[in-house]
Amino acid sequence: RYVSDFHDALLRQAPFEVGVVFGFPSAGRHAILRLVRTPDATEGRAAKSAKQLDAEWVAAHASQLNLALPGGTAALGFYVSCKTAELKDAEAALAQPLRKLVAGGRLAGCGSLLLHFPTDARKLAARVCPAADAGRLEVAELKLGKAMPPLHRFDALWALNVAFSLTVVPRDSPAKRAAAIAAAVSAALHPSLEALRRAVPTVDGEPVLDVDAPVSKLPAAALKAPRSTVKWFSRTPTPDSADADGSSAPTVEETEGASAQTYEVRAVGTVHLRAYAQPKESVGGVLDSLRTDAARSLDRRLQLLREQLVDELEENEGEEEAKEEDNEHARAGALVGRSGVDVRPLARRVFFDLALGGGVDAMDLRALDDDDSDVAERLALATGAEVDAAQLRAAVAAGGDLEALTPLGELLAEHAQIINA
Repeated sequence: RYVSDFHDALLRQAPFEVGVVFGFPSAGRHAILRLVRTPDATEGRAAKSAKQLDAEWVAAHASQLNLALPGGTAALGFYVSCKTAELKDAEAALAQPLRKLVAGGRLAGCGSLLLHFPTDARKLAARVCPAADAGRLEVAELKLGKAMPPLHRFDALWALNVAFSLTVVPRDSPAKRAAAIAAAVSAALHPSLEALRRAVPTVDGEPVLDVDAPVSKLPAAALKAPRSTVKWFSRTPTPDSADADGSSAPTVEETEGASAQTYEVRAVGTVHLRAYAQPKESVGGVLDSLRTDAARSLDRRLQLLREQLVDELEENEGEEEAKEEDNEHARAGALVGRSGVDVRPLARRVFFDLALGGGVDAMDLRALDDDDSDVAERLALATGAEVDAAQLRAAVAAGGDLEALTPLGELLAEHAQIINA
């Protein structure tokens, strides 16, 4: 019904329009939740035909929307409203963004979708860019059914304490220094994600005995707005990532000979995971969505950390050149002292009810130096929705709950029946 009403509105206006389709990706059939119009490019000139489409801008909008979507959901593809004669031009313009979505890995191994809303006819058309052959578009079946049943929301918290040593050669190019930081952060993140993969989950305080059971069988599924809490219990204490492979930071003697700077960095925080599921989805599938949500969220947060470190290194380098000093303590101390650890709180994840469809909340990562306008601008670009000051305050307050990782022993004391599982 939503898709039909959307088409009726476009027919009344008869515009040329392009946007992003998002919903639930699946191997059998994508389920559409909402259609989000792509905002006009920064110059303010709206495309009036397929030949005027800015493919990079449309692809950037899909990427921004993916950053705002929680686990289980994804940008499925694009829609275009145009005359039937313009469809081939639209397909050619959107081919690269469609291939980019396939390569992004959020479509469960399936192809990306292109919906055509003709402004000179009432029959919708659909194309799919297959994952196996992302160089061509195929005709797809579009089945319009009844309203989607209530979605089940799952929330979890995952404590993170990532430490790593970073060695940077000042003479290196900015690109090489950025690559060194990216490699160090990625290696530091691996133990935490591996611990999450191995952790034992509970759903609403109960152990998961059948991962193939549908979400509809959970007790919370009977609620009007089903919500469940997942807790992860580590099998063994999670080691600091800096010690996970037995490595340590190079000594001062080792790095001075190479004119290198060594920093010790620790990123501390609690990752708030969220995923949505349809009633037929398996419990195991939802847990995988939460784990995937953790990996993507952490990667994005640590990408922000990488950018911050690169900026500080460049700023430090500029200060050195201005002062024309060659002071070891000034070079190392601007980021962190050699004997100290610089604690970096992660960007906080905040959720917003923006009526995206199915009760799915949009989210944003708020860094310490972000203000309300930064968050509102990112969400408006991704979803087209406006966020007022009251929503911002409520979302930030709701995201303040922290929870430490609980040892498996405490879980076994409560659920002795899984000891022999």
